[in-house]
Amino acid sequence: MYQDVKQFVGDDIEWAERSAHWIEEAANQRRPRRLRQRNPTPLILCGHGVSLRIEHGALIIRDGFTHYPQQQTKYRYYPGDLETPTRILLLDGSGTLSFDVLSWLAEQGVALARVKWTGEVATVASGTGYAADRDKLRWQNETRADNTKRLGFAADLIRQKVTASIRTLENHIPASRAQAVAIEKAKAGMEKLTTGVFHDLNAIFAIEGECASAYFAAGMDCRSRGREQHVGPCRMAGKRTQGVARSRLA
Repeated sequence: MYQDVKQFVGDDIEWAERSAHWIEEAANQRRPRRLRQRNPTPLILCGHGVSLRIEHGALIIRDGFTHYPQQQTKYRYYPGDLETPTRILLLDGSGTLSFDVLSWLAEQGVALARVKWTGEVATVASGTGYAADRDKLRWQNETRADNTKRLGFAADLIRQKVTASIRTLENHIPASRAQAVAIEKAKAGMEKLTTGVFHDLNAIFAIEGECASAYFAAGMDCRSRGREQHVGPCRMAGKRTQGVARSRLA
């Protein structure tokens, strides 16, 4: 019994380390802000125990728990603070917020959206009635009749994900037959996504699904051989990814 618990905790620690790695990677890729520019990066909250409340006029946010061990992240924003994000996204999870929070967000021009695990928007609360990025919404309207440009965007989005999966396979999955097949499939998929001509989203998702199947097989093969510590993040594909592409093209 003790060995089972010890193994479970060890696996959680490894996932926490990989999560910290990707959080740092995302922070390093953020573009520098202009002088007096408001924070353009949306605040993404997920997990269990998310909390939003008002305390002495400030918005206090506690992010949710997604793994163990984990220290709960806390944010504090004051009225007029340039660090206040223009959008807050609640990705599934659970938690609480007050009516005062909704009023504070409306006064500060902050949109709040809750997104289901499928990628569908469950609800939006904001002074304007929507949480869309104006530039992205303009792009959607301008390309509504240009199916080629819209499918090109979707293909490029999936190509970027496949490219990232190759780095994970090469750097974090031990060499094996399954790893070699996954890399080969991913490179072939990248070629198709770069040079192919597509007539609908399903053709693009079919390529993503084939690459994802080989990617997950390499990870499972690694785990079955007792090498769990090398397994990278296993979220390359699925309904969440497809939901992002579909929502951007909607």
